[in-house]
Amino acid sequence: MNKPMIPVLTILLVLLSFHLAFAQTPACTWGFEASPASLPNGAYRPVAATVGDHFYFIGGYADGIATDDVYAYSPLTDTWETKTSMPSARGGACGAAIDGKIYVVGGGFSNSLYIYDTETDTWETGSSHPEFMSGCMAAAIDGELFVAGGRRSDDTVLASTYSYVPLLDAWNAMADMPAGKYFGKGVAFAGYFFAVGGWNNDTNYSYDPNANTWTTEATMPVIANDANLIAPEFEQAYYFWVFGLGVSWTPDDNIRGYDINSSSWFTAGSFGTMPTAVFASGADNFHDAAFIIAGGATGNSVETDAVQVFRYCLPYISPNVEPAEVVNYRATERSEERRVGKECRSR
Repeated sequence: MNKPMIPVLTILLVLLSFHLAFAQTPACTWGFEASPASLPNGAYRPVAATVGDHFYFIGGYADGIATDDVYAYSPLTDTWETKTSMPSARGGACGAAIDGKIYVVGGGFSNSLYIYDTETDTWETGSSHPEFMSGCMAAAIDGELFVAGGRRSDDTVLASTYSYVPLLDAWNAMADMPAGKYFGKGVAFAGYFFAVGGWNNDTNYSYDPNANTWTTEATMPVIANDANLIAPEFEQAYYFWVFGLGVSWTPDDNIRGYDINSSSWFTAGSFGTMPTAVFASGADNFHDAAFIIAGGATGNSVETDAVQVFRYCLPYISPNVEPAEVVNYRATERSEERRVGKECRSR
């Protein structure tokens, strides 16, 4: 007689525990953290990437001079750690992370490829890039590094694109961009390599690695060099973001999104503006929990050590989503991060 009650009670307990866990998750409150820990040393035009639980800031310019500094930031503890320096100082390089390693290409009109292993805190040198240049744009897609554009020391502006295969330590020439540009910003999003803006440039190109073709996208609303470009990991997202950019040496503090479905830009007014107007920062997405914008320039060769952390929510924020409709994604521990992340996605 009592046996049928056991599975019923079990189901009720499971439902109740789920309800309590879900109810205890606060409503989403996006916005900038009040006072994140500053960079140990300010710099602009670094290479930056998130790997695991850390955001890495590599090289850049300080007082107009290239540095070899490497720092790792933990958003979970709001602390910075100094890592092993690069083999040589580099500013104006480009790069991306693949399988726990960060690839730093060019910079200082060099053709070097430095590879940082985040697990062992060590550097190695890879095959040289075919061009000596600075101001390239890069993104990693399916384990392959794509590098486009840049400027040579003789002021030649490059339209060339190359792919690097880590397993082969080899570069391959790919289709050229529609036109050359430098000090734009590259990002991988939805399987494409976007090359956005550039010095005195408002163009926006997308590269399809499968077809080896470039497409001209909607131009930026303003001339845009050194944009702080960030893309989501969330698979259903269709926006990537610009958290500040440069109009020559003048910072623009607006936050903008690019809709890949409608090929259009919009200003994210509900996000406000950048607390510190910067461009040429190190910027990346931290596990779809926060955008990190570190360092950068506030004027002509004037660097800052400011760190700006923008917390947000899943499903990925869009202009039509209100704070009450989504769940906050704030992590204090990895286990908590996974639990809340699952609840966010379930909605």
